[in-house]
Amino acid sequence: MVLNSGTTAFQSIEPIWRKLSVIHDGSLTPETAATRSIELFAQWVEVVLPVFVSDPVNGNRNVVLANPVRGSLTAAVTGRHIERAVQILRSRISETWSVDALARATAMSRAHLSRLFVIRTGLPPMRFLSEIRLTEFTRLIEETDMSVASAAHAVGWTDPRIASAWFYRRFGVVPSKYRLTPHPDCTDGGKIGTDSCDEPNSFQRELVD
Repeated sequence: MVLNSGTTAFQSIEPIWRKLSVIHDGSLTPETAATRSIELFAQWVEVVLPVFVSDPVNGNRNVVLANPVRGSLTAAVTGRHIERAVQILRSRISETWSVDALARATAMSRAHLSRLFVIRTGLPPMRFLSEIRLTEFTRLIEETDMSVASAAHAVGWTDPRIASAWFYRRFGVVPSKYRLTPHPDCTDGGKIGTDSCDEPNSFQRELVD
């Protein structure tokens, strides 16, 4: 199934996803967490439902996916060791990690960990770590007054340029500009280099390529 939800829907869903991803971090009581989860889920349904009931864009039902991802960040992690690996990365996100270090922490071989991790989550371990770091970094940029450098350090990126590069890849704008105008439109009508978008420098492009 291919859903043509459009940029607007994704921009509306992104904050909901981020809030849902951290709602069970232990900071809320179970009752409060459950209530908040229901509230956020209702918001998500409100945004997503029209995607299912609307006609496909231009009537095109034969959309071919280029490089489809097998697995999902949101899929249930059923493997005991991989579930443990994911928990370790989430709870110790600010630490310096490598595949070897994660394999030692989960008592697995590097090869076995990497293979099962991709099967269960759809991503290699360090790419998964970058994604959850980006999620938390985005939350800190949008919901706190932390500087870009401090937010990057809090999620484990010692160089804020790395955080900015990943952020630009996700949103098409650098963190400082995103803070001024969340979710700017840097496609179609928007132009790189305008007030709403900044072009990444060569260092940032090398990091995400």
